[in-house]
Amino acid sequence: MNTIAQSKDMLIWKKVFVLLICLLAFVAGHAQKYNKNDTLRFDLDLDQKLDLVIFDRTKDIIVCKLSTKNFVPIQSLALASEEPQSGIRKNANGFTYFVPYMRSGYHCDFTYHKVEKKIQLTAMDRYEFGPANNNGSGESSVNLLTHQYEGNWNYYDMEIEELVKLPTIKRRMVLPKTYLENFTDDIAYKYANNCAALFEGAKQKYVDAEELRRFTIDSLVTYRRYKDALGTNSLMVKVINPCNADSSVFDGALAQITVTLKNTKSISYTYRHPDPEMSLIDFRKDEIVLRDFNGKKAVFIPFYYCGGYETYDRKVSYIILYNNKSYSYHLDYYCKGAQDCSPVKSFETQFKDLPPAIRLYFIKFLNNKYKLRASFHQEE
Repeated sequence: MNTIAQSKDMLIWKKVFVLLICLLAFVAGHAQKYNKNDTLRFDLDLDQKLDLVIFDRTKDIIVCKLSTKNFVPIQSLALASEEPQSGIRKNANGFTYFVPYMRSGYHCDFTYHKVEKKIQLTAMDRYEFGPANNNGSGESSVNLLTHQYEGNWNYYDMEIEELVKLPTIKRRMVLPKTYLENFTDDIAYKYANNCAALFEGAKQKYVDAEELRRFTIDSLVTYRRYKDALGTNSLMVKVINPCNADSSVFDGALAQITVTLKNTKSISYTYRHPDPEMSLIDFRKDEIVLRDFNGKKAVFIPFYYCGGYETYDRKVSYIILYNNKSYSYHLDYYCKGAQDCSPVKSFETQFKDLPPAIRLYFIKFLNNKYKLRASFHQEE
C-alpha cells in the first residue's frame, strides 16, 4: 500500500517538475524575445564610437550611455510602459521608443543634438484603428523641430454607411521642447489630445461642407471692393438658399449667410439660420452701407426673413465689419401699425460691444430706417 502511495507521489512530483521546466523555458523564451529590443549599441553622439541605449524594464526608464559623456548614465523620467511589447529600436538618425497597444500606438524619435550635446525628442507619430467600423482610424506625425503636423484620418458616415477619408490635415503644432532627461509619456498624450482636437475640427468642417453641398438648392453671391486705411478691401457676401421673390418657397432644410473680408488680413463670419423650416434669409445687396470712421470704413450688412412671423412681429439682422472685426445682431421689432415700429430691446444694451462712434451712428441709422412695417420687406 505504501509502495503504491509512493509511486503516486513520485508521479505527481514528476508532473510538477515538468511543469516548472516548461514555465521556466517560457519565461526565458519570453524574456529573450523582448530583450533584443532592450539594449542598442550604435554611435548615437556621432563620434565614431559605440554608445549604449537601454530600455530598463524593471524601472520603466530609458538609459543612454554616451562615449562623449564618459558613459555616465543619462535617463528619462519614469514611463508608463504597461504595454509589454513596448521597446526601443534604432532609426536612421537615432533611436525610437515605441508603444503598441491593441488598436493604437505611438512612436517617439530621439536624436543627438550636436550643439546642445543633448538627446532630444525630435518627432512623434501615432496611429489608430478605431472601433469595429474604423471610425477615427488613421495616422499622424509631428516634427518637433519645425512644428509641422500632418494627419490622415477617416470617419464613419452613419448616413451613407461608409468609411470616409478626410482631406489631409496640415497644421502648425507647437509642443514643449523635450530632452531625454525630462521625457515622459505625458508629451505623447498631449500630442494625442491635440491630434484628436484637429481630427474633430476637420471632421466637422467636412461634414458641414457635405451638408451644404447636399442641401444647397440656390445661392446668391455679392462682391464689393473699397479702399481705406487698411488698404484695398475685398468683401464677399454669400447666401445659401435665399428667399426668391419669384418663388412661393419660404422655407427649406438650410439657410445660411457668410461674410468674408480680405485686406492685409482675412476675416469671415457665418450665420446659419436655426429655423429654416419657418423662414429663409432675405438678402438685399443694395442696402449694404459703408461709412468712414477715422479713415477706416465700417460695413453694415442687413438681412431679413421671409415667412414665419405674425403681422405685428418684424425682424432684421445685421453683420457689421470694422477694423478687421465682426459683430452680429438680431433685432426684433414691434409694429402697432403700418408706420409705428419700435425695437423690443434697448439698442444701448444690444450694441455695448461696438466702438462708441459706430454705436451712436448705428442707433441713429436704425431709428430713421425702421419706422415703417414695410421697411422689413415682410409683406403678407
